[in-house]
Amino acid sequence: MQNWVVWLIVAGVLLITELLTYTLFFLAIAVGALMASVVTATFPGISLGWSTLVFSFTSLSALAGWKAWQNLRRDKRNQLNDIYAELVNQSFTLKIQEEDGSFRETLAGTQWRVIGKDLDIGDKVRVVRVEGTKLIVEKVKSATE
Repeated sequence: MQNWVVWLIVAGVLLITELLTYTLFFLAIAVGALMASVVTATFPGISLGWSTLVFSFTSLSALAGWKAWQNLRRDKRNQLNDIYAELVNQSFTLKIQEEDGSFRETLAGTQWRVIGKDLDIGDKVRVVRVEGTKLIVEKVKSATE
């Protein structure tokens, strides 16, 4: 059996493994095996050592590219999932008090439960952090205090 056929079979087995695991890890290695198959078919006299080097280099390059792409996606995904981080340091005046004494406020199109110490209607507060559906706030001291 010719070397390029062996590399093609290896690529096929790796692609099937990728379909079963859905990790993209085996896909990157399959790309390396496919490239080794193409190089070995194009240059029939190439040694097994050189085709293995092509396989290794291409696989590692594909893995590095995949990892870089994942990191870019992770950064964007974190930004998308943390859209309420922009609420931190935002100030507003408490207007709605529930029957149980807690406060409620609508910011960024979402209703929030407002948590803080010694709060009253009309107090100006600043968001310290966001915890789930709760805004943790502190009173903003006015210039007269």
